[in-house]
Amino acid sequence: MKHILLKEILELMRDKKALFVAIILPIILFPIILVAMSFFTSQAIEEANTNIQYKVLNAELAPEFLDGLKTQPDLVESDIALTDLRQQILDGDVDMVLEFATQGESIALNVYYDKTNRFSEGTKIVKDQVAAFNERQNLMVLESLGLSSDKAKASIEAIAYQSKTISSTRSFLGEMIGGFLFFIILMNIISAGLALAADVAAGEKERQTLESLLIAPQSRVTVAMGKWLALCAFGIVNSTLTLLSIALLGMFAVNVLDVPEVTAMLNSIPLSSYALALLLLLPLIGFVNAALLAATSFASSFKEAQSNGSFVLIVFMMIGVISMQGLFELSGVYAWIPVLNISLSVIDVIKGEFALSHLLPVLLSNFAVLVLVLAATVGIYKRESVMLAS
Repeated sequence: MKHILLKEILELMRDKKALFVAIILPIILFPIILVAMSFFTSQAIEEANTNIQYKVLNAELAPEFLDGLKTQPDLVESDIALTDLRQQILDGDVDMVLEFATQGESIALNVYYDKTNRFSEGTKIVKDQVAAFNERQNLMVLESLGLSSDKAKASIEAIAYQSKTISSTRSFLGEMIGGFLFFIILMNIISAGLALAADVAAGEKERQTLESLLIAPQSRVTVAMGKWLALCAFGIVNSTLTLLSIALLGMFAVNVLDVPEVTAMLNSIPLSSYALALLLLLPLIGFVNAALLAATSFASSFKEAQSNGSFVLIVFMMIGVISMQGLFELSGVYAWIPVLNISLSVIDVIKGEFALSHLLPVLLSNFAVLVLVLAATVGIYKRESVMLAS
């Protein structure tokens, strides 16, 4: 088995494409994605909240309020003529339309805006200004009736509501982006595994070197295990480099990311957490590469192998997408569901909330599935009709 393992590793190391996908890509992919997302998100937020154009209807009903609104630096009153309110907002000709109307003794304010422009803070600014204006008006009325300023404020706000979270920045942001981080790691494992599995399985058929390997004096089990171990070796290197790139990005993110909260969260993850995440990923690496080796072994060409492996990619991608939704917690039956429990475990590690009591069910369930998939892969290598098909 050692000779098969070394042979496959040496052959894969000669393949520049395989080396790029398995080793170079994980180092640069995650930093590029996170930096790009940070840059474009900050640009979108800045653009959406600079010179927010608003149009006022029936301005004569609230002149004092509008005078205060004009002091807001990010709001600009538009002089556009409204012909089709809805379409002009959707087209971006104006961001908001403020319509005042009489409502008994008070004045109603209807704010029309495009909800799909989720980065815009225009409606929040208007809402805050309305609340501040109402408070000032109520204070003036109550003080005119002889109440002191403190009593007037207490009568307006009998209970002052304040919410104070007890969760740490790491826990809060880990909940938000932990699933995304796992998804990136998972995609790195699968993309690298697919490229390498296609080469060691179908690639050998194309090069017509598989026959000589199969008739050599070693069992088919040894051949299959040697190829699988070679794939796992590259998978472990791939995952280690991916986690290392995340750790290094956390150390230097303050210089490249315009998101201080994410920087603080990445900096708060200790090296021991990355080591634990790698341990949890080991059965996943074995499982993924065994499934890819089995799928690509049915192919007679590199192109066909990539097509077969795409089915495995889709299955694991769906699991990765589900884990990003935050719908499940690592407890009860979910701690025993293979692959899903690994994603939940890695998210908990990122949040700093992983309980070691979950380590046993996570590893046992995934190693059990790994053994079954690996047995199926070995069975495929024992079938002449599959391995010698052209």
